[in-house]
Amino acid sequence: MKKIYSLTIAALVFVQVAVAQETVIKGRVLDKTTGEAAAFSNVMLMADTTSDANLITGAVSDLDGNFQLKTSVHKGALKIQSVGYLPLWVTTDIASLPTKNNVINLGDILLEQNQTVLNEVTVTALRKRYAMDGDKIVMNVDDGVTATSANVFEMLKKVPGVMVDNNENISLNGKSGILFQFNGRDMRMPADAMKSILKSIPANSVAKIETITNPSAKYEAEGTAGIINIVMGGSSAEGFSGTVSSWNGISDVFRTFNNASLQYVNDKWTLSANGGLGIFNSLMETEARQYLWQGADTTLMHLQPIAEHNKFRTGNINLSADYKIDSNNSAGATFSYNRNRTPIVEDDPSRVFHISRYPYSDVLSSYAFDNDQPSTDNNYMGNVYFNHRTDTLGSQLSVSFDFNHNSSRMASINSTRYYTGILDSLLRSESNTDSTLNHYSTYALKFDMVKQFSKNIGLEYGLKSRLSSVDNDFRSYADKDDPLLSPITNHLKYKENVNAAYVNLSHHVTDKLSYRAGLRFEHTYTYVEQLSNDMDTANNYFDLFPNVSLSYRLGDMHSLSLTYSYRITRPDYNSLNPFITKMNDFSFSSGNIGLLPEYSHQVDLNVSLFYMFFITASYGYVNNEINNITVAMPGSDNITIQKPFNTGYQQFASLSLSGMVPVGPVEWTFWMRGMYNQAKSDSPELLLNVERFSFMTWQSIAVKLPWELKLSANGFYMSGMYQQGMEMGDIYMFGGALTRKFLKNALQVSIGVNNIPQRKMKVEANYNNYRMQTSMMWDKPYLTLNLQYSFGKTASNNTLKKLRSDDMDDRKGEGGGIQQPGTGTVMGQ
Repeated sequence: MKKIYSLTIAALVFVQVAVAQETVIKGRVLDKTTGEAAAFSNVMLMADTTSDANLITGAVSDLDGNFQLKTSVHKGALKIQSVGYLPLWVTTDIASLPTKNNVINLGDILLEQNQTVLNEVTVTALRKRYAMDGDKIVMNVDDGVTATSANVFEMLKKVPGVMVDNNENISLNGKSGILFQFNGRDMRMPADAMKSILKSIPANSVAKIETITNPSAKYEAEGTAGIINIVMGGSSAEGFSGTVSSWNGISDVFRTFNNASLQYVNDKWTLSANGGLGIFNSLMETEARQYLWQGADTTLMHLQPIAEHNKFRTGNINLSADYKIDSNNSAGATFSYNRNRTPIVEDDPSRVFHISRYPYSDVLSSYAFDNDQPSTDNNYMGNVYFNHRTDTLGSQLSVSFDFNHNSSRMASINSTRYYTGILDSLLRSESNTDSTLNHYSTYALKFDMVKQFSKNIGLEYGLKSRLSSVDNDFRSYADKDDPLLSPITNHLKYKENVNAAYVNLSHHVTDKLSYRAGLRFEHTYTYVEQLSNDMDTANNYFDLFPNVSLSYRLGDMHSLSLTYSYRITRPDYNSLNPFITKMNDFSFSSGNIGLLPEYSHQVDLNVSLFYMFFITASYGYVNNEINNITVAMPGSDNITIQKPFNTGYQQFASLSLSGMVPVGPVEWTFWMRGMYNQAKSDSPELLLNVERFSFMTWQSIAVKLPWELKLSANGFYMSGMYQQGMEMGDIYMFGGALTRKFLKNALQVSIGVNNIPQRKMKVEANYNNYRMQTSMMWDKPYLTLNLQYSFGKTASNNTLKKLRSDDMDDRKGEGGGIQQPGTGTVMGQ
């Protein structure tokens, strides 16, 4: 026993000595002529200076030119190489360089431009638009994206796998149930409020957007489709810096977003403030046919073609402060306020419906429906955090508190007129006004700990408690001239408490093989109380969510990973509200207090070739799928009610390919996905068996032109697909922009065009005794003008970084290698 104990002590001492002998080499790579950062430069530690020398290790400089590499080999030559620059041997013998506490600080390293290349065409390192990082697909936001996107909501339409339909519903890889995050923080609020927030964030304030289909056990298990994480861009300018921008879209309607930001950075503080105002107008053209049959009798309700305006006004302010207490501790806080308003649209025509019976040759009756929904939405978000680094291996403790409060008021002003024939003779008319006051609050306290036992083994664990509450007060006031109709009220309160604990083990078994295994425990308590009729119900359940990732490196240029995740999507409070709402004599809607959560399994096989092409094969299965179903009212042949049900299961198999290919001055980035989908339900509410193949692709090119011009163009195509009980038709669009910088790159001007041609889509639902066919056109082509002026000098920001959601993936060494900027070539590790 003493011998085993002695050997254990000796092994631990050996590990500590080995770690202590590891040397860190760091510095910053700059353009010798302009002084600008040489981003994505390859920094390579070679065995010697010969042409066939072995590569010992390497790193890639970040957007500010900073790099850092670690090596336990204390000899070799250091070389820096970047597209558009002459290669530079910094030293032929690193052993000769001065060290301090095992750190070699090279300071600023200046690269000379390659004049031979520049005489033909100006070539600089281009930021890679899309990349696969572990379990994520990352879209880095560059000039080509922001030039044609006013805000984050518009930008989502350019993210691989994300689809925004005509009703502004957002899906990921054809599935709903998305958990949104800002900088890794969960954002939980009603869907309409979430869309308003996304519309209020300017595009140029975002650094990247991550789509995570297989989140680790650190994340909440909510969201069967996965996670979309919006990563905001932070300033790295020493002293004061800032940006003033104006994005404008011009067609038959006008849209604009104007934003200003200011940052201050020193060796201790990083402070930022920004705010914006936006006005958005759009036009939607719609025609719909709804068939409802009982036995041999079929009723057709035909919505005549109509063009309706949508108006949206937004304003926001965001404040953040990060303080570096010392080299091992940092703290910070953020606060955001968003106000969004939908004004009354006074020039919209009435929606006219024709009602007929099979064979639909004669219109028996009709009605005209006017509806306006002015609303005001206020949202407050905040976060306070503290980070403590416990050792030099990467162990870290983080404590954070998040809060979010949303307050909204919406009115619905309805007027309906019923006629014989095609608006021939007025039978009667009715009007009513609905008012909904909604308060939504969520509070979350989170504790995360990363314990790095060695550079190959790490354990991550944590606790989280989240409390959400909703107070929804609905009141409907009928026509005051009709004494028989009394006011209708519905007051609903909803509470949800989720307590969770998780653990992740990350192990780099060999230089080629690594894995991550995690387990999350969640206890959920929900309580729904309908004060209007003293109805209440509670739900209490426990779940275990495993998550596994296995990675293997196939040589220096290729890698393979296999992942599995199990997730949940809980019904929102609107879906649980059993109150019946009337739109008109023929159309009603309600929630379903008996809804159960959705559960999903997903397996992904990821292949990386040359760290330039990424292939993903996926299989997913969703049980208890929630669908909004339209059914006939009992005892009626032409009155429908829309209601959510758990309807069965959905499974899919998909194959996707993404990559970036440089061809001379052109950078071509692409993402494409083919998917087989099957949805099946045997429930009384929905008899369905749909099998569908769909294809989706996003293509983008960036071209460096003479006179310092940059051309960016992109295109999107989606074939028909199945989603939430509906089959959608093809949709495609194109856009592009021409960009140039002036005043020593301080002023950027972009002129472009978006949404070519006008977006069109057909949607069909066909189940039980109901069929609906809708065709829509929205977002006509429009010209864009984007002006952005920046001030402040670039410098290094040494604020201690927050715990990132992908820390464990980074430490286990997935996808290691050195990216050659502009070529996608990997030098190996």
